[in-house]
Amino acid sequence: MINKIKTIYFIRHFKTNGNIEKRYVGKTDESIIESTSYVSQKGKFDFVEHVFSSPMKRCIETASIFCPEKEITIIDELRETDFGDFEYKNYDELKEDLSYIKWLENGGNASFPNGENIEDMKKKMHISL
Repeated sequence: MINKIKTIYFIRHFKTNGNIEKRYVGKTDESIIESTSYVSQKGKFDFVEHVFSSPMKRCIETASIFCPEKEITIIDELRETDFGDFEYKNYDELKEDLSYIKWLENGGNASFPNGENIEDMKKKMHISL
């Protein structure tokens, strides 16, 4: 029997307003920004067999552009990180926040205050499809 090699492509969603403003965008469910450059991406991954996505609008919208003819399977476990108190804020808004300073001093390796536990976040990285 010949084993067929499978390839998994991980694709980040297209830009959102929060990305442009350099915000921590996790559980905030915002759409991608309209762009004429997306036209060149339409159908770019139509050769794939299965499309999986986080339930977030930005991810579903991006998958729909790359694979417009494919059914998208939503996987809740692929949901983005909950940044807690840092959610949808940027450096300028957080730079004097003591919990943010402490988090930075820890190299970003601590749980987010009132957000996702760092260990839970690591577990998400090992999800199997």
